[in-house]
Amino acid sequence: MALVNELRQDFEKLISRSRLAHGYLLFGQSLVRQRDFAHSLARFLETGAWDGKDPLLDFLAFNAADQDEGGIDRVRLFRAEVFVKPFRASRRVILIDAAHKLTQIAQQALLKVLEEPPEHAVIFLSVHDPQTLFPPVVSRLQRLYLSGEPEFADKHHFREEVPLFLRADSKGRKEMLKAFTEEERPLMDFAVALLEHLRADAAKNFRVLGALSYRLMQMHRYTTNQRLQIEAAVLHV
Repeated sequence: MALVNELRQDFEKLISRSRLAHGYLLFGQSLVRQRDFAHSLARFLETGAWDGKDPLLDFLAFNAADQDEGGIDRVRLFRAEVFVKPFRASRRVILIDAAHKLTQIAQQALLKVLEEPPEHAVIFLSVHDPQTLFPPVVSRLQRLYLSGEPEFADKHHFREEVPLFLRADSKGRKEMLKAFTEEERPLMDFAVALLEHLRADAAKNFRVLGALSYRLMQMHRYTTNQRLQIEAAVLHV
């Protein structure tokens, strides 16, 4: 919750200084976390409070996973709605959830709006990994990583090892991961600790954050070789 509060404070400063961007790319393991943040920001812009239960007039979400014709119909509807001015809020928040499900044709259509977004809109795209999107789309958006790791993970167990791991070369990293496995230390916890450490400079580390978030999701959902998953994501960072 501390990280959420910190993010909210950052956005309150941006809003107060009229420096809120017109487009953000939310990425990380949890699409739910991303959706919740976009919704809470819309609430703040409309009511002045981050939390509440009243329905919002100026928040609109499109789920790209529920797509027809490769998502192009969703983008056409989005393009029509994005130019509608807000009823009550200072800025209208529009989210395209699971944007990685859009085809390249749909993303190209979306790009036309992102190149010249209306002044009254804040556009969010939600994905696991920025690399799944058309590069020109990514370049038009401010990237924002949101963590969504399992709550049971205890990242403090690896507080000292993470910096050592990142300073090591590929061979050294392999040896550390092998040692963790032999010592029966939970690699899921190490992956979460590594994720949080890299998040301190999300703009610099966005590619590895996306890769590691995806691997962590795979580790959480399926029975898989955790050491190999982590190696594939971070061995050459």
